[in-house]
Amino acid sequence: MKNTFWDVLSILGLISTLCIGALAVMVFVNPRISINPFPPPTEIPTVMIPTATPTMLKLPPTWTPTYFAMDTATLVASQTPIPTSTSFTLPTFTTTATATRTPTNTPVATMTYTAGNDQALEISQSPSDGSSLSTGADFDLIWEVKNIGTNNWTTSYFYEYQSGVKGSGGDRYNLSTGTNSGSTIKLIVDMVAPYDAGSYDSTWVLKNGSGDVMKTLKFSFSVK
Repeated sequence: MKNTFWDVLSILGLISTLCIGALAVMVFVNPRISINPFPPPTEIPTVMIPTATPTMLKLPPTWTPTYFAMDTATLVASQTPIPTSTSFTLPTFTTTATATRTPTNTPVATMTYTAGNDQALEISQSPSDGSSLSTGADFDLIWEVKNIGTNNWTTSYFYEYQSGVKGSGGDRYNLSTGTNSGSTIKLIVDMVAPYDAGSYDSTWVLKNGSGDVMKTLKFSFSVK
């Protein structure tokens, strides 16, 4: 009885050894088997790095000239008559004396008016024509005129800007006082010389109460 127990125990030990050996072989063959208590670590997946693929550059399309058909004119020979020599006669010149008239100087009236009995005559002007002024100079342009008509001038008579450099005080002035026939009056315009050098003029007209022109007054000057 005693020997039988040890025999059974030996058989069980042998079977256990065989089982453990089989398990060891299985783990050795496949370490990732589920019965392996100590499986190897998971391998890092292999990263595939893409390789650069060169892209060939394409040249721009080649320009191809386009030829256009041109109409060609067909020259047709024409017969041109041969010129014949013609005798040439020089004209004869006849000198004719012509009388030349010598121009005569006609005096120009200093008085201009279109207002009938309202007539004016310029007596003096200050500054005089041709004066040279400084750029931006402030000055008074003064005309002295005489009433040579039969009508007496009233304060409804006026003088106003027409062309050229304008006055700095306005474009129209009424007479400061009445002027009887045969009397004189001064017409004053506030002026400022231009700021650019050059030649200038300022034209004004004297009118009666109805707006008829009695006299044209013009001042020509230069700025330096």
